[in-house]
Amino acid sequence: MMSRLHTPPSLWTTLAITAAATTLLAFHVYLESSLLLLGHDLRAGPAGGPSADERAAWRTEAPAGPALEYEHLAALAPANNWTCVLLHGLGARHASDAYRLRTALLAARPALFAPMAFVVPAAPIRPVAVFPGAPRPAWFDIRDWADPRRDEDVPSLRLNTQRLRHLLARNGVDFSRTIVAGFSQGAVMALLLGLTLDPPPAGIIMLSGYLPMPGDLGALFGRKGGERRGTIVHWLHGAKDGYFPLPAARRGFQQLQDLGLFAPENLAFSSMADLDHAWSAAELELLIRASLDRFLPAPPTPPPA
Repeated sequence: MMSRLHTPPSLWTTLAITAAATTLLAFHVYLESSLLLLGHDLRAGPAGGPSADERAAWRTEAPAGPALEYEHLAALAPANNWTCVLLHGLGARHASDAYRLRTALLAARPALFAPMAFVVPAAPIRPVAVFPGAPRPAWFDIRDWADPRRDEDVPSLRLNTQRLRHLLARNGVDFSRTIVAGFSQGAVMALLLGLTLDPPPAGIIMLSGYLPMPGDLGALFGRKGGERRGTIVHWLHGAKDGYFPLPAARRGFQQLQDLGLFAPENLAFSSMADLDHAWSAAELELLIRASLDRFLPAPPTPPPA
């Protein structure tokens, strides 16, 4: 019985088979990698930006940990369903500077603020690196006065924004008829809180603050279709501020403008020549005339003659 000889394939045939196998293997690896990354890519923002889960976390209605302490102060005149939220600065025991700010606002424009309710939350007491490590009322940690955004305490920024949002929702606050104002650390929190409220607040007031997380704000809080909030944002700053110097504040405001989160005509920046890290009656008067008088209650319609 004759045996059939096995003729080895030619060199060209061997090379062709090897190339085809290599191509198939490479395609298989590419396909598996693409499928593995697809879920991540669908949930991620811009390259290196926050994921969909991170964006949603800023708006959660059930923050972890204990609720914030706060005081809800009723309107001093017939109420108009407006609310002013006042967020104190770093180290203010019992939210003391927020209460002083309320007194000054009521004195400056009683027709505007007397019909409003006020909500005054208190930040938790925690160690703060710049003190150094001593416990203080603080919305978040600051590690370096020269660069408050170095190693930014994003977890605390996010958690306390969640807590503030939850506090307002629990009290039935109408976000669209709310002015959120803050001093120093409170100014940072006022901006972040205002960016998470839906519907957006009527106004955000930043006194002696700075712009947090400039690299992530657009991806975290940009609105669908490029829609811009109609919120009035007024940032006021002392020219002699030794904690957050005026040039840095101006750069932060320019970055905020460039992000396009708010309509450009609704953004304002004012500096006060003789003011340090504080607010003054003159600054509040400028703020009210430039930005807040538009929220004055409409005068009653006179009865027909």
